[in-house]
Amino acid sequence: MPERAHDIDALLADNFYSLKKLLPVSYFTIYKQYQTLFARL
Repeated sequence: MPERAHDIDALLADNFYSLKKLLPVSYFTIYKQYQTLFARL
């Protein structure tokens, strides 16, 4: 059972790391999209 819990912890940590890696990229693309949108106005 402890091994199972450790696997779940590792999975969560892995998912959290990939989320943290993806978030700044998506924020940057959204920011760029808004920039181009306001540049047209």
